Amino acid sequence: MRVVFWNDVLNRFNGVSKTVQKQDVNLGVVDFLIQSLKLFTESLRDRFFEYESKAQAIAKDSQYTDCCR
Repeated sequence: MRVVFWNDVLNRFNGVSKTVQKQDVNLGVVDFLIQSLKLFTESLRDRFFEYESKAQAIAKDSQYTDCCR
């Protein structure tokens, strides 16, 4: 599950990072992207079961032990 979660997080941060580092980027676009990133990270807390389902769908062994509970 962690790999699925971190893949989404790092892809989003990477995309924003690449855009805001462009020489010709508009400051309004930067502000929008940073606010969007903030909302994205805040929404992750409520998406645990979505990530768990995604991970189980791609896992070879559907039985797992949650080490963090």
